[in-house]
Amino acid sequence: MQQPKVIFLDAVGTLFGVRGSVGEVYGMFAREYGVKVKDASLNNSFLRAFKSAKPPVFPGADPDEIPEQEFEWWRMIALRTFEDAGVLEQFVDFTDFFDQLYHHFATAKPWFIYPDVIPALEKWQAVGIGLGIVSNFDSR
Repeated sequence: MQQPKVIFLDAVGTLFGVRGSVGEVYGMFAREYGVKVKDASLNNSFLRAFKSAKPPVFPGADPDEIPEQEFEWWRMIALRTFEDAGVLEQFVDFTDFFDQLYHHFATAKPWFIYPDVIPALEKWQAVGIGLGIVSNFDSR
């Protein structure tokens, strides 16, 4: 078989993932806002909200408007998550909470690189294979 010139990979879930779980991260931030909720409950609610959401696709959108639309898409996921978990009413300021949460996911802190990624990338680089990322994650 001929060696590929380029390998394309997805980013989230292939190269890196959420440290712990989404429910743990949501729970950590929610507790800072006085919300009492179990991480496992949030994680289950997040999975339901995420799976039932329409895809974050914005046809015809001006490229400059996409980050704002992505923000709103994720805000609705978080809102539905806490609503499903039965704790949305505990928030005094959900808007501020979500702003902090959203920007946290734009940092490296909540993410980890899967252990097999670096060796694979180094191997491909050593044999001259290029790498491309094709991702359906947001622009952060």
